[in-house]
Amino acid sequence: MDRYSLDQYYCRMKFWKLFGNEIRIYDGNRQNLLLFVKQKAFKLKEAITVYADESKSEELPRINARSVIDF
Repeated sequence: MDRYSLDQYYCRMKFWKLFGNEIRIYDGNRQNLLLFVKQKAFKLKEAITVYADESKSEELPRINARSVIDF
């Protein structure tokens, strides 16, 4: 299954996460974990890392802000 070609995705984010965000992205059936997204807290420039699973063994695209302030 190609994780980028599905028609529907389901995202779950913990509400009571103290530092940073963790988002789990599942297929439309909510059964197969496709991506695990980690956003670091207290960064002046946004830094978001996408992994293939929760073990963080395979890093996929990384998203970084170009500047401190986004418009």
